[in-house]
Amino acid sequence: MSPRTWISVAATVVMSLALSLTAAAGSITYYYTGSQFTSFSGGASCATSQCNLTGSMTLANPFGANAFSDPTSPTAFSFTDGHLTFDNSNSILINSLFATDGNGNITNWVVSGQLNNSGITWYQSVNWPQSQTGDLIQLGSQGDEQSFLAGSWSNTAPVTTPEPATWALLATGLLALAAFGWRRQALRS
Repeated sequence: MSPRTWISVAATVVMSLALSLTAAAGSITYYYTGSQFTSFSGGASCATSQCNLTGSMTLANPFGANAFSDPTSPTAFSFTDGHLTFDNSNSILINSLFATDGNGNITNWVVSGQLNNSGITWYQSVNWPQSQTGDLIQLGSQGDEQSFLAGSWSNTAPVTTPEPATWALLATGLLALAAFGWRRQALRS
């Protein structure tokens, strides 16, 4: 093959790979960092140490701009006060409402969940218009922990990785081109 043909083939391969990478959608993880708990009752575990509600929630697709969304089934979630952890292996997500700004950043939310088979141990994080803002861990007879200030959310960029089939197709095409070039060169000799 002439150098010009090789350049055309290489450009086509690069463009195809670039298109497959941009077309692939990845999951996104949103991270929450709450304000330090300031109110305690009963024997709450954070009453003797500094802690706050932190957590993460992974969704199949990111929130859009200026969205009002209810992700009823995140692929994974985990929230903790530093002592007790609520995640998709030991608890259920009861409520998850989100609103975003023009850039898709979370601005308002209501998230709550409870430990499996326990109506008394639950958590809640709220920053919603006309609602009490803050985080709460309700521990039943052990008391509760509360912050009256809203925390903040951040996220990770979606990871775009080509599927194995894309890599296999690319490798097959490159091998076929190489074989075609070697065969053509052998025929010339």
